[in-house]
Amino acid sequence: KNTGGGYFGKIGIDYLVTNRTTLSLSGTNWRGSRNSDAELDIYTDSLSGASNRSFSKRTTNSDRSMNNYGLVFGMKHLFPTAGEEWTFDANYNFGQSESESFYRSDFYSGDENSSINRFTSQRVNGEGKDRNLVLQTDYVKPFKRFKLETGLRAAMRSRQNVNNNYLLNTSSND
Repeated sequence: KNTGGGYFGKIGIDYLVTNRTTLSLSGTNWRGSRNSDAELDIYTDSLSGASNRSFSKRTTNSDRSMNNYGLVFGMKHLFPTAGEEWTFDANYNFGQSESESFYRSDFYSGDENSSINRFTSQRVNGEGKDRNLVLQTDYVKPFKRFKLETGLRAAMRSRQNVNNNYLLNTSSND
């Protein structure tokens, strides 16, 4: 069973500095979450003819949340010559996520109606951070028989993902 949702919002403004130059600024936000519950029945049998049948059950519960912000700045300048223009864009996005998952596996002494022989329990805590900056500039110059297009682009990214896995020690219950 999976549940969750999210939203995305954007707001922006353009400022006409002159009839040929426009500045733009916009911001975005994306936020969401997802929850998942699962139960898996596992039947194991042997092809060797021996009676090695077993049954186990695995239950999972996971929660995850994500949040992302963005900021975009743009500039466009039109030159007096038709088709000649210069643009610049800066796009910065940053976000983070968190998750927590619980896993339990029960191993039965026989089939699903028998008693639990042993179990394992695991918890996974995770978090992540993203940072992205993209800078780009382009210039277009038309000539009689061809058009010159040139530009530069730089992309800088930083990503951090951490997942901590914990197993329950059944002897000490830690």
